[in-house]
Amino acid sequence: MKANMKNISIRQEQRKDYDSVFEVIRKAFEDMEMTDHQEQFLVQRLRTSDAFVPELSLVAEHENEIIGHILLTNVRIKNGWQEFQSLALAPVTVLPGYQKQGIGGMLIKHAHKRAKELGFLSQLFCLGILITIQSSGTGRRVNSAFSCRLTFRKSFVWL
Repeated sequence: MKANMKNISIRQEQRKDYDSVFEVIRKAFEDMEMTDHQEQFLVQRLRTSDAFVPELSLVAEHENEIIGHILLTNVRIKNGWQEFQSLALAPVTVLPGYQKQGIGGMLIKHAHKRAKELGFLSQLFCLGILITIQSSGTGRRVNSAFSCRLTFRKSFVWL
């Protein structure tokens, strides 16, 4: 479907959106090969974790239908002698019929802007094993191949 970008709004996710977002995520990953098709359950678990930042769980709407979702959650980066607070982006999803129109990019830009407004200084973009660390203060990007583990409650998830 072709969406008029002027008719797409981005807002904070609300509890009443959870079922719709679950379906958006499920459908977005349904035909992908390199996935375990469990991303919608990851989002459910993250929402109940200490890492959840409600202001950074956003939805894209078109004509009153949720067509996309993005979630950024708190993470701590430790390297033996230092510890940093950051955000992990995982996942960003758009319904298949609306993909390749810039909606995912709109969600990422809006989430990044909102994170800066909330005072977060860095974000991890967890895309497989390639992690881009973006510092809001300097604009520097450091690419590194390493895995990202989010620990919450009594379970963990590898991204």
